Amino acid sequence: VAAPLRALQRLAPRRLVFLSSAEVYGRVPVPFREDGPLATETAYGRAKRAGELALALACAGSDTDLVVLRPTVIYGPGQTPTMLLPAALATLRARQPFPCTTGEQTRDFLHVDDLVALTLRCLEHDAPAGTYNAGSGQEVPVREALTLLAAALDPDAANLLLLGALATRPGEAQRYVVAIEHAARQLGWRPRIDLADGLRRLAHEPA
Repeated sequence: VAAPLRALQRLAPRRLVFLSSAEVYGRVPVPFREDGPLATETAYGRAKRAGELALALACAGSDTDLVVLRPTVIYGPGQTPTMLLPAALATLRARQPFPCTTGEQTRDFLHVDDLVALTLRCLEHDAPAGTYNAGSGQEVPVREALTLLAAALDPDAANLLLLGALATRPGEAQRYVVAIEHAARQLGWRPRIDLADGLRRLAHEPA
């Protein structure tokens, strides 16, 4: 919360794009919509929501246009290795078993290149200020994403996925997907990289 406020005060930008998170929605019916209810539960989600509110208040009394983006599950090159997809990829590349849950829970995966394109669009002077979801709009079971990743790496790699070896984390969201029509209408943006293609790119990135 404090860091973006300091940046706003020091730089006094004409336009500010704040990367929040779809985690601010918490446990509400899917798809998550920008004008829908919020039931934020996690510390991360609460921090992001506090950042949204603090920046909105600060920008209201300034000449800065504020755009808030709420990304879903971002994936692609350079991701933190402990996250699901890079962790699975590293394990499968090493020809080691990858224990995971049954993977019935769903997620909305967005390639980092599509997030970059949306961020750049929001920085343009004619982009309307406001809050926008940043996702694919596609609800995908985690097991499907892992299977696609394994298939992109090696036809036999799927045999190393130990689906059901781990229990689902207590309180974990079972359904997670955003509506993206608002960004399409206001910004003319839609993601260009589908999940299968994005995972093929990821699988063929240098280790």
